[in-house]
Amino acid sequence: MRVRMRDDLALRGDLVPAYEGVIYPDEGVEVQYLTACDLDGAICLPDENEDEYNFNRIKLKTGNVLYMRGIDLDWN
Repeated sequence: MRVRMRDDLALRGDLVPAYEGVIYPDEGVEVQYLTACDLDGAICLPDENEDEYNFNRIKLKTGNVLYMRGIDLDWN
């Protein structure tokens, strides 16, 4: 399923956090901040591990897989 930054965040030009990994129960590690353009063409992947239940696995068009909180995202 395709995913993008929430419209209100994108219109303000916000950066949203994405993480390279997750530490149980609710902490992301190795943070990066993404723009709406960074999320262009991204897809949401199925969960691999229940420890990551508070995050969504996102694959960017670059092939990088990151973990993001759903509050920052909209699905198409």
